[in-house]
Amino acid sequence: MIRWLCKNCNLKWIHPVDVCINCNSKIEKQITILANSRFTIAGFSEITVPSTLHPKLPYTVLLLKDEHGNLMPKKTMKRFSDADINKEFVFEKGDVSLIKVKYDYYAAILNALSLLDNFEINEYKNKRILLHAELLDDKKDTLEKKSQLQMVDAIKQIFEKDAGSIVDVNGKNSDAAEYDLIIDVPFLRVNQDALKISNSKLTIANAIFAPNKDEPTHMNMLIAGRESNKVNQVFNALVGKGEFKGKVSGDELEANIREI
Repeated sequence: MIRWLCKNCNLKWIHPVDVCINCNSKIEKQITILANSRFTIAGFSEITVPSTLHPKLPYTVLLLKDEHGNLMPKKTMKRFSDADINKEFVFEKGDVSLIKVKYDYYAAILNALSLLDNFEINEYKNKRILLHAELLDDKKDTLEKKSQLQMVDAIKQIFEKDAGSIVDVNGKNSDAAEYDLIIDVPFLRVNQDALKISNSKLTIANAIFAPNKDEPTHMNMLIAGRESNKVNQVFNALVGKGEFKGKVSGDELEANIREI
């Protein structure tokens, strides 16, 4: 979860803002890491009407509050009662993580990685990392290429600046054995071919979900996992082409995958 904050006026926005409209002060990002933060249940609503993106019923939409007082929705197949109000809610880690991208790839990727089981960013301090981002070599200026460029920049910031890693992007003639971690950054769309299984040790897929082919409404999700076949299974489950029996963690669409 991310908010844009003016510390001088104590004003917050849920969308990007560069300068406070009240005092012209510089805005700071307030990022809540789901796996490391304490949430309480502020409210909930049980949904009994299906939609294209949420066909499984009933599911519950929780309203969660973090330690900063920020509110966020969380969809789940679990049932809740009034007795659960003000109780603590914990985001558990999983084999695959799902995070909805809301303006900022850095916050989304950071949360996706923090929700993965058996993965710690700090373990890669001073380690060499290779990023596979094939679309960056595409000569066409496409939506996929632009979004992948943003993802690569965010991943480099997380591993180079935050974790102190050494990151190479699309290293030509690189020997995989020279790297401690290989990350694939594919772009997924509905009705496209499955991911090609590679020798990567981490996959962070940028997935676009559109209800209908010509409908502009869509959702942009990150699907992260240590195994690319599990990432592919989750994507297929989300578009109704299969199921995933592993453990999924995340903020939004896991309600459509399986009972958590």
